[in-house]
Amino acid sequence: MYRFEFLSESAKANGMLVSHAFELPCVFAVKDHPFSSLFFAGELEETQNQIIRDIHTPWINFVKQGDPDPESWPLFRGDVPPVRVFDRKTSIQMMDRRQMMILWGDMRFYEG
Repeated sequence: MYRFEFLSESAKANGMLVSHAFELPCVFAVKDHPFSSLFFAGELEETQNQIIRDIHTPWINFVKQGDPDPESWPLFRGDVPPVRVFDRKTSIQMMDRRQMMILWGDMRFYEG
């Protein structure tokens, strides 16, 4: 499991937070798409390349081999899984998501 928390300088300047799918420029290693250009505006080239490497490489490993990074990305197990957090410094964090799951437990999206 992963969580994308990289808040770009451009997003901050525009009053945005990290949002769903913001990692896609990094997943596909594309800097020249209009959204990518907006997303990375104001970031150092080194910062752009690092976050792209941090995300793109394990993504490709997962597609090709079924495992993003066996040495430093632990398997998902149980209620308190290790989560790879992609940010200016990528890390592994233990995130207890039980309270969040309890909140969603009463939702009935599938009922008419």
